[in-house]
Formats: sequence, structure tokens, C-alpha cells
Amino acid sequence: WAVNAGFVIQTSMGYFLEPLIVCLFGMIFYKERANGWKKFSLILAVIGLLIMIIGYRQLPMIAIGLGLTFAVYSAIKKSVFLSPIQSLLYETIFLAPVALGFIFYFELNGNGAIAVGDAGKFCLLLLAGLATAIPLGLFSFAANKLPLITLGLTEYISPSISLLLGIFLFREPFDGVQFCAFVVIWIGLAFFTHGEVKEIRNSRQE
Repeated sequence: WAVNAGFVIQTSMGYFLEPLIVCLFGMIFYKERANGWKKFSLILAVIGLLIMIIGYRQLPMIAIGLGLTFAVYSAIKKSVFLSPIQSLLYETIFLAPVALGFIFYFELNGNGAIAVGDAGKFCLLLLAGLATAIPLGLFSFAANKLPLITLGLTEYISPSISLLLGIFLFREPFDGVQFCAFVVIWIGLAFFTHGEVKEIRNSRQE
């Protein structure tokens, strides 16, 4: 919805916030330890959000919503002891009735891909299923094998691409307030990464 509504940059911010929220969830729900660097990165993430709130006098709900929902998803996946294929199968079974309901609704109202008669869009929709299932399958596999902190660390590439697409391809407004918020969050991610590296080195020495 956010992408179609022209909020690609906010989705990018949400995905940048997600690893930090995942780290916070790991600390709260799974008692994972976070060193001072990571705790400081969480503070910077809050400051970045405050810049957005003060600058626009409103909450960046899309960014916060994305970060929170995917962090909750990560926390749930961490506690589910199923194989990646089984986990993805159950998720699909659970969501399929809802998805089919939307499909039938739009088709019956003449707004669906088949009703519109656009073969190209219909093929893209079919490919979108693979584009969704493959990353989710890989994510499911990683969620059971890695600490939540490490899992969050690997998720910086996608929001970076989304940000560049939002600015240069979709030409969304990118003003000083957003830039300052992103810079603060990026600095937080840099501290977060440094903290992760230190923890890995310490664990190897032990």
C-alpha cells in the first residue's frame, strides 16, 4: 500500500528502523544482551524519529508501522520451531483465504487483473508471488538459526535500495527534515554494526 501510495522513502525508513526494533525485542523478550554501542544506537533511532515528529508535527506512521510489524514477525519466527518450508506453508494457508477474498472482490467489481484484461500485469502478479515467497523462505530459515540481533544486521541492503529508488526513480520529495532523520538513524546503525562486530570478536576469543 505504501509503495503504491507514493511513500517509498517512508518504507525505507521503516526498514532502517526494523533492525533496531528487532534488537530491542531481542533484549526484552529473549533476554539477549546488547552492549553499550547497540543501546546507544537505539537512542539515536528514537532521536531520528523525534526529528521527523517535530519537523512535520506528526508521527511517521508508515515507517513506525513497518518497523514494528516486521519486528513482531521476527520475534514470532524466533519462537516457532518449524522447518522454513513448514513455517511458510502454514503462513500461506492462514493468509490465503484473506487474499482470495480481496481477489474475488476486485475481480467482481471490474478492477482485478483478469477483469481489466491486462496480460502483462497479470504475469507480473504471478511473478510477485515468487518474489515474495523466496525471500520469506530464506528469512524463515535464518530466523531459527541466528540471534535476533544478527538477523536485524543483515537487513540494511533492501531499505538502501528503496531509498535510492524513492529519490531518483520515483522522484519523491526528500527535504532537510528527512535527510537529518536518516543521517541520525544511519549513525545509529553504524554504532549498531560496530557493537555487533565487537560481540562477534569477543565470542570468538572466548
